[in-house]
Amino acid sequence: MKSALYLIPLLLFLTANSIMPLADRLAADEATAVYRTGKIDPFILKVPARIQSALSKNSADSVKDLAQFLATGAENDFAKVKRIHDWITENIAYDTDGFYGDGRASDPLKERRATCGGFAGLFLELAKHAGIKAVSITGRSRSTFDGKTNAMASHVWNAVEIGGKWYIVDTTHDDRFGFNKGAFGKKTAYRDTQLFISPAAKIIENFPDEERYQFLPRPKSFVEFHAHPHINMNFLRHGVAFADGLPGGISKENLPARGSRYFTVTDFLHPGAGIATMRLHAPAGVSLFARVTSATGKSYDAHALCVNNGNASECSFSAPDNGEYKAYISARERGR
Repeated sequence: MKSALYLIPLLLFLTANSIMPLADRLAADEATAVYRTGKIDPFILKVPARIQSALSKNSADSVKDLAQFLATGAENDFAKVKRIHDWITENIAYDTDGFYGDGRASDPLKERRATCGGFAGLFLELAKHAGIKAVSITGRSRSTFDGKTNAMASHVWNAVEIGGKWYIVDTTHDDRFGFNKGAFGKKTAYRDTQLFISPAAKIIENFPDEERYQFLPRPKSFVEFHAHPHINMNFLRHGVAFADGLPGGISKENLPARGSRYFTVTDFLHPGAGIATMRLHAPAGVSLFARVTSATGKSYDAHALCVNNGNASECSFSAPDNGEYKAYISARERGR
């Protein structure tokens, strides 16, 4: 049949349940895992009214005063960085309107909204006044394509040096609410996914323009970065990785986003009329599950299966019919 000649794509989304795993495999090291508590530092909610008022008025000393307050009584530089991260994500909204060119905030503190450059710039200023050595890192996003520059969209994040070692912090990707169509959205639950995140995890999501800011023993090329599927960070939190390097049969397609400039980069899996299989490693105690749904959420249980065998798992997908379907792989700690 003629239709058999067409590739039947499956949208690939790798996700994980929200249960915290037994070990924090996203942390840069054991020293920083202690500060990735999953809870906001309550100290950041006690900023004096005089400082809050000065911030809204764009006082010249307001950033310095805020940084010094956040550093007060902190047990070490890791605790200071956590407080800065927590204050920013609690108080600054992601400026979706600004990102899509509908009026960007000129002052993140006064207007309480910013895009990634504003988040990173504010973090850099607060870190400096708190006595923390920090840098802003410019690089590329895996998930967004910029039609104007004909390249992956830019992103900016930070790194701090503590005890002679560099640690990555991305307050933009841990933001908790947005500014969209002229209004602030509802604040979501606290997250510290990208506070002191492992460089090996960060490079899956963002590619620094300067190789030194990968902080990896073996730097990756842009080709390696771009070829990797987009993965939810919680999936990596469970320590899951592809067994044979990158899976085959995946193509990148740019789907239109809001406006005409930006596109969402989506991974398409093409099993054709057959079955596509991926081999993955999962730590002991972690099980993988597969699911295929239609665009409206209808599940097709007979078209997805993960076989867990020790730390090696195989997840297979097939398309129920011609058209586009969503394929999910999720991870869960056994017994939790």
